Amino acid sequence: MRLLKGSWLVLLLAAVACSKSDNNDKLGNWHKDGSVGSLPAGRILSAGFVVGDSAYYGTGFDGNVGTTAFWTYEVKNHTWNQIADFTGAPRWAAAAFGAGGKGYVGTGYDGQYYYNDFYQYDPKTGAWTRIQDLPGTKRRYATGFGIGDTGYLTSGQDSTPAAKKDFYYLNTSSNTWTKGYGEYNGDPRYGATVFVLNNIAYFATGMSNSGTTTTDFYAMSPDSLKAGVNPWHKLRDITNSSVDSYDDKYTTIVRTYGAAFTIGDKGYIATGQNGGSTQTCWEYDYKTDQWTQKSDFEGNARYGAFGFTLNNHGYIAGGGSSQSTNSLYTDMYWFAPNETLTAND
Repeated sequence: MRLLKGSWLVLLLAAVACSKSDNNDKLGNWHKDGSVGSLPAGRILSAGFVVGDSAYYGTGFDGNVGTTAFWTYEVKNHTWNQIADFTGAPRWAAAAFGAGGKGYVGTGYDGQYYYNDFYQYDPKTGAWTRIQDLPGTKRRYATGFGIGDTGYLTSGQDSTPAAKKDFYYLNTSSNTWTKGYGEYNGDPRYGATVFVLNNIAYFATGMSNSGTTTTDFYAMSPDSLKAGVNPWHKLRDITNSSVDSYDDKYTTIVRTYGAAFTIGDKGYIATGQNGGSTQTCWEYDYKTDQWTQKSDFEGNARYGAFGFTLNNHGYIAGGGSSQSTNSLYTDMYWFAPNETLTAND
């Protein structure tokens, strides 16, 4: 259209005003000061899991080398307490999950070697035990999750480097792995994100071999796996594909190395990399298979953070804007999805 003299300035000012108010139009409040504890040390691409009422966090890259230190979060006092070091080799980009009352950590990378070994942590004894190695290729950036007494692992990147899509599950009674029947139909990927709602895993985002961020989205049903059919069910793509307005900003959902958590019957994805490090946060409603944008994460933009759920609170801890020592973060936030954003509360 034709613009009158001075119209460019009007449009520019309007765009700036919209940009500044955009986050205020979304619900969700991030809490930090005095309400949660800080991590004892900055780490990126660490492993973490939840068992019962406790979260566990460790390994990761400290800006120089891979690490083995591990901590557990005490909700009552908002503090992290150190536990026994991870007994495998120092590493980052490992996969982890809680299942059957224990925590599991395995795979990963140390800057030279890729791993497929796996270890079990028993909160009752405070001890780590090596279990059967993952049968698949050694890898980093895999995605792990637990549902009930079973652990699951898929995707990742091998030493080629090539993205993976093979799928395994762990019987925590015998600590043995089995290759799962079926795989999701999309491209192999690494750095994907997962959350679990009502015993269904929702698997999204990640990077493909071509270097593009994936937009396909899947639900994994353990009941289907037990029935001997492909447990991966394709959901609506995370892309602006309709004539309606609800998916106009879906391109900001896709990312790599994001953090995920659940609150009630909703799943959340925040932080990660989408072009650069991002602060965007999105809420998923499985009943409608649609996403709603929430208030941006209040800390610095980052990737490789630890997302987890305790007592129906969603948390994000650590991560970094790069892998240099001075770009790693120790702060931690919890999210209230239905509150109005209040800065720095």
